[in-house]
Amino acid sequence: MNKQIYISGQWRWRFTDDAETFLRELLQHFENLEDFTDSEVLKSSLSRTVIAFPPTSYRPGLITKQYNVRGLKEILKYLFLKSRAFSEWRALKHLKTANVAAPRPLAYGEKRSGEILLGAGLVMEKLTDVQGISQWLREKEKQHAARIEILRQVGFQIARLHGARCSHSDLHAGNILVQDQGPNGKPRVVLIDHHVCRIGKMPSERQRRKDLAKLFQSLLPKITHIEAMEVLRAYNEGFELQRWDPSKLQKVLNDLVYRAYRLHERRLRSRSKRCWKNSSQFARSKSNGWRVYRRREIPLDALHIFQKSPFKIEENSRVGQEMGISDETLKIKDSAQPVSVMQYRRKGLWERIWHRIHRGPLETEWGAARAREVRGISGPRALALMILYRFGLPDRSIMITEPVDGKTMPRQHSKRIYGKLPAVPDTERPYHIARIITWLPRGGIERRLVALLPRLNRPPFRVSLVCIRERGPLADELRQAGVTVSVVPLRSRLDPRGLRSLSHWMHEQKVDLIHSHMYRSNVPATLAARLAGVRHVLCQVHNIDTWETRRQQMMDRWLMRWRTVMLAVSNDVKRDIVDKLSCSPEQVRVLYNGIDVNEYGSVHPDHQLRQALGIPEGNKVVVVLARLVEQKKHTRLLQALEMCRNELPPVSVLFVGDGKLRGELECEVETRHLGDMVSFAGHRNDIPQILALSDLSVLTSDREGFSNTIIESLAAGVPVVATDVGGNSEAIVDEECGLIVQPDDLAGLARALKTVLKDDGLRRKMSQSARMRAQHFSLENMLDETRRLYLELLTKNR
Repeated sequence: MNKQIYISGQWRWRFTDDAETFLRELLQHFENLEDFTDSEVLKSSLSRTVIAFPPTSYRPGLITKQYNVRGLKEILKYLFLKSRAFSEWRALKHLKTANVAAPRPLAYGEKRSGEILLGAGLVMEKLTDVQGISQWLREKEKQHAARIEILRQVGFQIARLHGARCSHSDLHAGNILVQDQGPNGKPRVVLIDHHVCRIGKMPSERQRRKDLAKLFQSLLPKITHIEAMEVLRAYNEGFELQRWDPSKLQKVLNDLVYRAYRLHERRLRSRSKRCWKNSSQFARSKSNGWRVYRRREIPLDALHIFQKSPFKIEENSRVGQEMGISDETLKIKDSAQPVSVMQYRRKGLWERIWHRIHRGPLETEWGAARAREVRGISGPRALALMILYRFGLPDRSIMITEPVDGKTMPRQHSKRIYGKLPAVPDTERPYHIARIITWLPRGGIERRLVALLPRLNRPPFRVSLVCIRERGPLADELRQAGVTVSVVPLRSRLDPRGLRSLSHWMHEQKVDLIHSHMYRSNVPATLAARLAGVRHVLCQVHNIDTWETRRQQMMDRWLMRWRTVMLAVSNDVKRDIVDKLSCSPEQVRVLYNGIDVNEYGSVHPDHQLRQALGIPEGNKVVVVLARLVEQKKHTRLLQALEMCRNELPPVSVLFVGDGKLRGELECEVETRHLGDMVSFAGHRNDIPQILALSDLSVLTSDREGFSNTIIESLAAGVPVVATDVGGNSEAIVDEECGLIVQPDDLAGLARALKTVLKDDGLRRKMSQSARMRAQHFSLENMLDETRRLYLELLTKNR
């Protein structure tokens, strides 16, 4: 590669190949590229600006990166370290020789005054017809073969990257592009942002896993478990020097998922403590001598009225005209959101110096508000923070928050003014989502709704729940969490008066999407949505053989014409829906159940609870979390225990749950002489504490959709023995975090009980794998998938 040098003022440029001929004129005005008519600013912050230029007759399309050096700290840093532009320039040249798909570097330059770095720049060739891999995966959601091919390319490219003695420490979905028309006319994967690459020796095993864990942390919410395995398998095949045993790739994937989960937790903690960095929701800028931290949806000009001193905000006032700001910028409306404005003034020089080193009260409140939002805790919503500096010292701070339920953030020394923030032009109302269910007893589906809906009830969604029979005991918990619970009683599924009332409710509430659960709610919800003109209807099926009669099956098949999507909780349920309703597989989607993994994984054993349940010290504990009904087939476990009781260590079996078969099961326990081993705990609300005492969880159901009790047990680190029905085999990796047995194989069930209970080492390994496996079914993943599905449907016709 020929090295060509070009000096323009304080800038010193280095080119590759023949790039100098068409770049020299452009680089003469490098600091003012934003003023060019054909430029497009892709990113702009205080530290970096990324600008794109379209191709012309004499040059290709270009991407330019401008890096600014701000403050004494960075000046001292770059006296000893290379700039980010040089690091990326060197990495791109290295990767080009290693045949790794990356943008082609064209020029690199630095602006220096003596030895002091003032700025740096990089020019690359612009890739055409590209998009981020996250967007590409959303668009190709139904094209399974194309997704697998691209994801395998991701694995191959990362293997080449590591094989080229290079480690990309910022490897995530945002730095992976998909080019629809590559050099060979086929889609290809391109890696970008290589300024963090470390070039030199071969990445260690620890560094390779660290890079892959960061990739999976951003990809796992968007891809399935099978697709994640394909990425890892392609990486393993493409990395020639140090390969993992193909038979142990599942263990490697479990380890990477666990690392990705830990990384996600660390990021949450970091974002909670350090809430000043730019993010997709917030922007940081300077305005009129103020440092401004604001939500991106709030116009910067709308904050100028708060910077005036003294200022007064009155509801529905013409503040814009009084302050000399045009009406076109502010557009104060009656619908503007109410805000709480707090102001803090520093008194004296010493207080200013102190707050130059330590954050002031409003800065602390701002960080706390951001931290609450990151962790999903209700409270006043942070909108903007402005800090005025005079002579390099903070003089005045203003924080604007959006109160929740009339609650503000009281603060001593803070002057609080109530008014209305100027509304953003053309704001749209949130999407109204109505979830419809029969009632809210203390069941698995209903408990999951109580955990999910408050998290879903945030912009851009407003969520309501409608019960078509009665409220139930869990309704109060939802109301306390801020979710509206309504009752529109129906005497039957086809009650004309009830359907009319339900459709009127949908019309009055301006519902955008209906999401119903189980057959008894799916039928009236579909008919009422049709009468009310609701465009999108989602009906979720939670079990196999949900239709009790042929008439119910024909009714659901006829109503499919008015439904947008059928949701299944597992692939087995999806196959059952397609078979029974004769619908297209594309009309049925799988949405796995999710639980709050932290609720079950952070509980320690309670010896007092063990004594209260009558479990002797030293006994292994087998727990059965299931209602005492025919579907759960508790008799199978009793028969297996009778077969192998003499070969088991001391064990206590605890049936947790209640139902109409309790009396019969108690009699059967006495008949089989298992009273010293089996006990009934009835309905319990302390399931995490019971699982913390357990050594094994057993589920012997005859049919299942996707069992919540299985993923609750996995999250608590309890191995599971379950029958091969429904989604049980999708939740449990056989011989990794539990054992799968056939429903009628009593001998196999007995062998599984002996295998797990007698081998402490195997049980510990299964416990570790169970915790990692549970991350696939976290409530956060379920929430992300639900939000993505809603937005996909609603934004088509918004």
